[in-house]
Amino acid sequence: MNLKFSVSVEKNSNKIISSSEDKFIGFGTGSLIKIDGDPVLHTVISKQSSFYIKDFSSENSKILSIDDDIGINVQKGDILKITYKEYEAKFISNIVCGGDGYVPEVDINIIGGVLSVDVSIGFGQPTILIPSMVNSNGEIIQAGIKFPGKYLSPPENPIKSRSNHGSNAEFDIKYLEISNRSFIDRTVSDVYTSDGKTFIVLDYSLPPNLTSGKISVEKNILIISENYTGETKKNLFYQIYRDFTPFLNLPLQLKNSLSPEVVYNKSCMIIDSEVFKIKSDLEKIKKHLNIS
Repeated sequence: MNLKFSVSVEKNSNKIISSSEDKFIGFGTGSLIKIDGDPVLHTVISKQSSFYIKDFSSENSKILSIDDDIGINVQKGDILKITYKEYEAKFISNIVCGGDGYVPEVDINIIGGVLSVDVSIGFGQPTILIPSMVNSNGEIIQAGIKFPGKYLSPPENPIKSRSNHGSNAEFDIKYLEISNRSFIDRTVSDVYTSDGKTFIVLDYSLPPNLTSGKISVEKNILIISENYTGETKKNLFYQIYRDFTPFLNLPLQLKNSLSPEVVYNKSCMIIDSEVFKIKSDLEKIKKHLNIS
């Protein structure tokens, strides 16, 4: 029995889906898989990979909400990649109000927006402007961006500011999405569905302020020769059978197998099918030769 990895499977489906870290190593065409609680050995006819991605929202730092029933695509123990958009200041499009009392080359901090918190330092860093030219009253005539900041949701124009030297300056600033999306990995502790929505419980909280983004997970899928007739289940352990006889591909009994009767029954079914084909062919030959 494979106690490290588990699989999920839907009723009346011929697809068995892996956990995120399981590559189904050792499975080839003709391999047999026994799913925990299922008395049938299923024959693998092919293997394929998949990439599952969905939007999420979150009002709880450890619970993700998805507006859909995602079925068996995510299970306990999966490692999710969580990505989200961030924005930074690109340029000052307008000095709405130059304020007064400002000093050249003294930092101005932008107010507003939802900062992206850097978990390594425990806080987010806002946009910092620096005035390059002021008039005799300290009114800002020209300014540039010293640090672009990083936001989950940027401030809305016109944007207020604060500084140790000067007050009342407001700006229109163009913020653009950062091209390289940030991401974090989280392990799934639980998954449940309610009112058509799926809720994913994480092992560790999201960074502060993060309330939306995308989850993605890479999976491997086994295609089996017949549909699974049991009820839809997640996180089932499984056992692989890779050794077969050379002519009829009868499964050989593995040492310490937990289900010897299943292997025996599978062999009987294969033999029964082959004998039936032989008898059918003999009957056709007899009819053709008019032998009673």
